[in-house]
Amino acid sequence: MLRVANVSASVEIRDQLEMEKIICELKNKGYKPLIRNMILSLSELTNFQFDEETITEIISFDYRYRRYRDFPLRHRYLGDIFFANKTVYIMTAFRSKLMISAISNTKVERHLQEFCAEVESSIKARLDERRGRDMKFEWNPVSLSYFKFLRRGIFFDDAPVEEIGELSEEIKMKNPDYSEEEAKAAYYLIDNTSRQFITRLAKLGKIFEKDALNFVNNNQTVITKLIDLGLIKEEYLITCKKTQQTLAVIPNKNLINPQYKCSYCGLSFAEENIQKIYSLTEKGKKILDGSRWMYIWITEILIRNGVNKNNIKWNIESGGEEIDIIVEDFDTRIIFELKDREFGLGDAYPFAYRLSRYEGDLGIIITMDKISKDAKKFFHEEMKRSDLNIEYIEGPESINEKMHKIIEKLVKDQINKLISPFSSIIGLNFFPIIINKLEDIKTREA
Repeated sequence: MLRVANVSASVEIRDQLEMEKIICELKNKGYKPLIRNMILSLSELTNFQFDEETITEIISFDYRYRRYRDFPLRHRYLGDIFFANKTVYIMTAFRSKLMISAISNTKVERHLQEFCAEVESSIKARLDERRGRDMKFEWNPVSLSYFKFLRRGIFFDDAPVEEIGELSEEIKMKNPDYSEEEAKAAYYLIDNTSRQFITRLAKLGKIFEKDALNFVNNNQTVITKLIDLGLIKEEYLITCKKTQQTLAVIPNKNLINPQYKCSYCGLSFAEENIQKIYSLTEKGKKILDGSRWMYIWITEILIRNGVNKNNIKWNIESGGEEIDIIVEDFDTRIIFELKDREFGLGDAYPFAYRLSRYEGDLGIIITMDKISKDAKKFFHEEMKRSDLNIEYIEGPESINEKMHKIIEKLVKDQINKLISPFSSIIGLNFFPIIINKLEDIKTREA
């Protein structure tokens, strides 16, 4: 699946000619610049020699004055889109920052690291030696807020430089924290029968073997699996035949001591009523608490679809409000609402409010049941009159497929956002070209 990685460093490019020198050096290293190769193709058609100064003149004229005469970008210089190593790279400069992006189906972080090293060596090779030596090439991940800032101020030289859209420090967030065993248990609880049984057991405290088997339609495998996962435990209840008083609860029949006598009827414990019962373990209680199993399950699905675990936050709390999961990835803030029951109209109002308050670009509702017609009607009306964007996933059967499609679209939207400044400046839509190139690479690798 396509993934995008972005980093930036405080490396100031002073003018377009400096950018051309860096791009020319990268071209010599085997990286193919899309826009510069287009310009060089003109050279072949016209038999005119295009040097770096000529290219700078062409790009600067188009870039500064063709569409935005009133707002020349004195501190933004046109980089390029490069092809190499089965990866697409994007380099752009804005004010005192140089931003690099890599788009690939595999090992995107490693390819990005390699390209950043090539950019660093190109700068040192082609720019003033003293400047290159003093530059600090500390490549850091690009925050969501900085992307929002770029989109807001992309054509305005006087746009405020402070980053926007960060979640307040007062908001309490938790990093996903669970074991591999809990992940296995969470996947098993997707099964409706298993989940309903363990939920009922949590309410009752304990259940006799006969009642348990009736509840799971005599499917002993369900109970055995829950025991193996450590969610429930098997015990034996010893009661007096005469008074029905509880005498003891033991984990194993072999622990019954025949010397122990009932104080009510005088029979030994081995002669009394002995019934198998089931109850929750501490692990079972923990994974059910607050539908923790759903958080684990959804997090695992997100990670399998390429989301970095560090970009996933649980149980966000602020001012009495609580958000189940927030994901900041794909240049997007995604707010999740998880329900192990029907999602009704009463759930819709607060979710729409939280989505707006915390500047969510996309809201995703995942319910193990369904979303009521009234809730869907409310969201439909809200999305018509505002910029709310909401996706629904009902039931566990199609969640993997739907989540994959949602993330695939988010990745392509992210790529489009990165490419759109180049498309706007040059006047050509590069997005279909880039996507076709990446899909062609994927097909050949398969």
